Amino acid sequence: MKILDYKLNAIMAKARAMYGKRLTLQDYVGLSGCKSCSEIVSYLKGRTSYADAFENTVTAGIDEGYVEFLIKKLSYMRFATLCRYEMSFGEELHNYFIVKEEINQILLCIKSILLKNTDKYVMSVPAFYSKSLDVNAYDLMNIKTIPELIDSLEGTDYQSIIKKCYDSGSEYLEYECELFNYFYEFEYKLIKKSGGKKGGELFELLSTKADTKFIDNIYRTKKYFSASSKSLIQSLAPIHLTGFTAKQINALLNAADEKEILSILKGTKYKNYAEKIEKTDYVEQAINEENYKMYKHLLRFSTNPNVTMFCFMFLESIEVSNIIHIIEGVKYKMSPDEIKSLLIGVGD
Repeated sequence: MKILDYKLNAIMAKARAMYGKRLTLQDYVGLSGCKSCSEIVSYLKGRTSYADAFENTVTAGIDEGYVEFLIKKLSYMRFATLCRYEMSFGEELHNYFIVKEEINQILLCIKSILLKNTDKYVMSVPAFYSKSLDVNAYDLMNIKTIPELIDSLEGTDYQSIIKKCYDSGSEYLEYECELFNYFYEFEYKLIKKSGGKKGGELFELLSTKADTKFIDNIYRTKKYFSASSKSLIQSLAPIHLTGFTAKQINALLNAADEKEILSILKGTKYKNYAEKIEKTDYVEQAINEENYKMYKHLLRFSTNPNVTMFCFMFLESIEVSNIIHIIEGVKYKMSPDEIKSLLIGVGD
């Protein structure tokens, strides 16, 4: 058997087998009907593939934040399992998830500093990432100011980005935009290094993910704020990592309001996203639902092992978010139907 064939079989079979253990409609109904976080944990522990997350864990009186931590830890371990397959073939696309988490941790630190609640950051540090990240999460949790953060990032690409934002008096959104633009550049280099190209399946998958984040940002900004095209451009993925044409981007940036945004989108490859957004007040959920369909389709039919790996991880993150929504819904005594309205891909 050729190495390529083995790679295809190993990664795709593993990803699809892991996805086959996802939560079912029956599971979501059962979880949404729970009356407490302890009941949710008991259900996950006794009836689902999340049982390993709660091994040797006392269910009674368990804290919601700790449950979220354990679920995310298990999700990371699943990610690590796929990475071992990918790394055995010399691939580096798993670094996508590492850099994304590094940026998430830096942004969480910045938000805590700007909101002056750095003490709460300690609970958000995922200890299980420490072996993979170049950014030390434990150093970040002790940081109280942006200058301290800049010093802690010495030797990384992030230091100059944060310093530039700090020196210009940036607000949180500008830090986020600058870091994500760096991420998109990094992402594009990974695609090229893996042999991917514009128009290829991997490029289309990741550019769609980047573009839909832009759609989310620009729609909400036009709807709730009065922002100029100059500020909005910062939240756009680099032009070489987008499915939009330059003309379409210009039209979106200069749209008068969110209604014009949707009208423009209907003339692009993202027409179905526009139609979905029109039916709900929750733009992020509408986008996630459309992306979910894409991930699920590609996981099932793609013959590209890297695309399969990415889709599994994206679907995994959606399922984790669903569980967290259920925990929050139960905490605030929402009805099962109200909770279900917050979930993505239930029953598919």
